[in-house]
Amino acid sequence: MGATRELLREREAAKVIVVDIAERAGVAPATVYNLIGTRDEVLVAVLDGAAACVAAGPDLVDPAQPVETVLDLIWRTVEVTTGDPVAFRRAIGAMTDTSPGVFLGTSLKEMLVDRLRVVEGSFDGSVSSERLAELIHTGLRGALISWSYGHLADEELGPVAIELALHVLGTTARPDIAFDIKRRLISLTKEQP
Repeated sequence: MGATRELLREREAAKVIVVDIAERAGVAPATVYNLIGTRDEVLVAVLDGAAACVAAGPDLVDPAQPVETVLDLIWRTVEVTTGDPVAFRRAIGAMTDTSPGVFLGTSLKEMLVDRLRVVEGSFDGSVSSERLAELIHTGLRGALISWSYGHLADEELGPVAIELALHVLGTTARPDIAFDIKRRLISLTKEQP
């Protein structure tokens, strides 16, 4: 995936082809096709690699900190993608053009579900952990798509993704946690120009 990310830093995703990826990686094009697949599958693999980096980070899963348990995963996703912004912007933009719904798919959503299950006692139970994870994941993907098209600057991506997650979490949080979420949302609003 390193060769693909290098090429994405140099040119638009539409101009990154398997032959160039193979040449940069020092392998035959057939090797890329056999191991990964088409250009779009290679781009999905780049984004899956980002999700794997998020998963490899230290886990903050603490039932006493339900909101932080979820937001930690979002911050790590933002840190990974903004760590190589040109490559990830181009890969995300290409995937939303050709395969909406494919990128950052099941792995991040499953990590969110796992975290929400650990802290589910902090929520009223009216919405399943799976549904909350799906809603948070959709908000995160929306923020990443906006970022990939240049509608959000690197420094705006994190706060926007966090704000979207807080809105979702606040809908079913116990009253004491909902109060903390509202306080955080007000503080985020005051920080934004």
